[in-house]
Order: sequence, then C-alpha cells, then structure tokens
Amino acid sequence: MGNQIYIIPTTFVDAEGDEKFGVRVCDEAQTTYTDLWEEIPAEDMNILRKVLEDDNSQINEIVHLAVENQSNVHIGENFYKWEEVEAIFDEILELD
Repeated sequence: MGNQIYIIPTTFVDAEGDEKFGVRVCDEAQTTYTDLWEEIPAEDMNILRKVLEDDNSQINEIVHLAVENQSNVHIGENFYKWEEVEAIFDEILELD
C-alpha cells in the first residue's frame, strides 16, 4: 500500500473570467488536471467515476498506479481507504 492519490474538484477561471470545471489529480510523483467538465458532481463517488472515465493520459497513468498499489484516495477534503473505492475502480476499469 502506498502512493496515495488526490482528486481536487476545481473551478478554473480563465483570463476573461469564464469558468471551467474539472479536477486536479496528483500522487507523490506527478500532478495533472482536466478542465473539460460541464459541472462538478456533488457526490465524491461520482467525481471518482468521472476521473476514472477521463481520457487524459496523465490521469490514466496516476489511476493505473493507484490500482497497482491499491492506493488510498483523497477526494476534496475526504479520505477513502482502497477497500472503500475498489469496487468503483473495478466497475469503471473492468479489472480482473
């Protein structure tokens, strides 16, 4: 067990003041983001689902390392042990 991942829901504001929605995703080695969401889901597990479905290659790399290491996950200010989120990883990534 190691290499925890952090998913930080974020509202990005560009120079013109327009808002974009997404997340910052990081582990101990790298940080990336996506700002292509129409909205940020209210529930943490729905945020996790959107992250796992994202086609950003850096996000995918962090996600696959999380699976490999059975990493704990922080979503916003909430902490989840691997056992609490494993079923969602299995469902979206079709593990096994």
